[in-house]
Amino acid sequence: MTIKLRVPKMKCEGCEQLIKDALLSLNGVDQVYVNLEEKRVEVTPSSVDVEKIRKVLLETGYPAELA
Repeated sequence: MTIKLRVPKMKCEGCEQLIKDALLSLNGVDQVYVNLEEKRVEVTPSSVDVEKIRKVLLETGYPAELA
């Protein structure tokens, strides 16, 4: 299962890397794909839910909504 999120505040490659690093640091996240042009993030979790992922993004400064 892949969780797809839209991250409207993502503006640059630095944002992209910050988001990727924050999500990969979560226990239970297997893969993260970030598309800067589409402002989209795809997360493949093994044992973490979407609300935890959204919380980490919000704490990083990037509120996300389900895509």
